[in-house]
Amino acid sequence: MKKQNTKTSDKIPCANCNEELNSDTDDDDKKNIGCDFCDKWYHKKCTNLIGTPYHIAAIQDYKCDKC
Repeated sequence: MKKQNTKTSDKIPCANCNEELNSDTDDDDKKNIGCDFCDKWYHKKCTNLIGTPYHIAAIQDYKCDKC
């Protein structure tokens, strides 16, 4: 199953837009997606998964553009 960034004490920026990632959102496009090939995290809206429902994106392998 796809990992989700749930740390609340560490402020981790999106590797694409540098805005803070937020795990506590109901907006699917603002939820976080981690690359399965490196340690980078992204807003779903900052990936090619925009438009894909989060519950589907979360179980797919994601490979960021840098990998």
